[in-house]
Amino acid sequence: MRMNKPQQIQSTIMISYSLISIFIMLILGAGMYIRFSAVSRKEVIQSTQKLMEQTGENLEDYLVSMRQISDAVYYNVIKEHDLTGPESGIRQGMNLLYEANRTRLRSIAIYNNYGSLMAAEPVALQKEDPNVTKQEWYKKATGDTANMHFSTPHIQNLFDDGTKQYYWVISLSRVVELTDRGVPLTGVLLVDMDYAGIERMLKKINVSNNGQYYYLCDGSGQIIYHKKQMQIRQGIAAENSVQAATYKDGVYDDFFDGEHRKVVVNTISYTGWKLVGIIPDAAFTHDMFDIQYFIVMLILLMAMMLAVINRMISVRISSPILKLKDSVVEYEAGEKPAIYIGGSQEIRHLGYSIQRSYEQIDALMHKIVLEQNERRKSELDALQSQINPHFLYNTLDSITWMIEGEKNDDAVIMISELAKLFRISLSKGRTIISIKDEIQHAKSYMNIQKVRYKINFP
Repeated sequence: MRMNKPQQIQSTIMISYSLISIFIMLILGAGMYIRFSAVSRKEVIQSTQKLMEQTGENLEDYLVSMRQISDAVYYNVIKEHDLTGPESGIRQGMNLLYEANRTRLRSIAIYNNYGSLMAAEPVALQKEDPNVTKQEWYKKATGDTANMHFSTPHIQNLFDDGTKQYYWVISLSRVVELTDRGVPLTGVLLVDMDYAGIERMLKKINVSNNGQYYYLCDGSGQIIYHKKQMQIRQGIAAENSVQAATYKDGVYDDFFDGEHRKVVVNTISYTGWKLVGIIPDAAFTHDMFDIQYFIVMLILLMAMMLAVINRMISVRISSPILKLKDSVVEYEAGEKPAIYIGGSQEIRHLGYSIQRSYEQIDALMHKIVLEQNERRKSELDALQSQINPHFLYNTLDSITWMIEGEKNDDAVIMISELAKLFRISLSKGRTIISIKDEIQHAKSYMNIQKVRYKINFP
């Protein structure tokens, strides 16, 4: 079924408006999504930074308290007392500090420059030959005497408390000056912090289900805490901590293990540790579902509204054209209706033009008909003017011959038929006669010819 022209115009208008509308909506939707995505990414990064700053402050407070314990042991206990004597003030002071901070401490110990244990709290037996001089915390302390040193997490293996339990600790070590029977000595103060405190802090922020996570490493990239710490130690998983340790505080782009991600770094004071936040690209899109849903619903609503508007506009434009077309079709069918004049100025002008053209065509057709009628009448009149004298002369000659030949009856018939013929031909000046007169006219003519030819052709 072929589509008529107005319907084609209406469809063309609707398709054009729809394509333009879809194009605009796609651009608008893409722009909104990009804008919301950028805002969302910025908010995710800012919230990550705020969380890391807060966690970093908590870690710093925790580490500061450990420094304060170490300072209290050194300045308030070691420097004020001598190591000798069963009722040593050093042991009493260490016991008081340990009891006051036992929720965060595992042990406090003092070693001389040969690695021999001088004092420890809580009171426990030292394991056989631990050889502390080869342990990392001892070597760092004696290698850099001006600073305190924080180790990475390790199992405390110096003392046997009889429980057969093993504790993960972080060691704070420093070089101190001891006094033994009035003789100054160099030693190492060891404060073992309970690693569980730091672990709890970092586990508390590693609760996201969008792939985002946080870990803690030292200045060389060694892992202090990671949610996959056991897998990393076993070689099952990996982390780009060495690279992260080189970053200053800020946000960086990182590509690791085939995944693009954002790396947020926050340095922990006093230690050089790095608190690192990892934000994979999936984390940015994870929270975009609601925004995507909103944009899709908004585009659908706009599409429905634009569809209604497109329909109204196309109908408003095509309806006058359709009415004009219907009136033209009726006119061409011979119904002679009034040509539709309506719609926009251009369509009204077209209607007026069609109406004037049809009026001119009607006038020309009427004129042509009149001219043709006049022409036929003139031709008949001319033909008749040529035929009638010749026919009359022949008929009169025939009558004369009949009278001379004494055929009076035939002459009477000829004269009578001739009179009838001319009476009908004249018809009182009329150009149209009845069928009856036309038949009579033909009979008179034939009768005259029959009489004439009977004479000429016996």
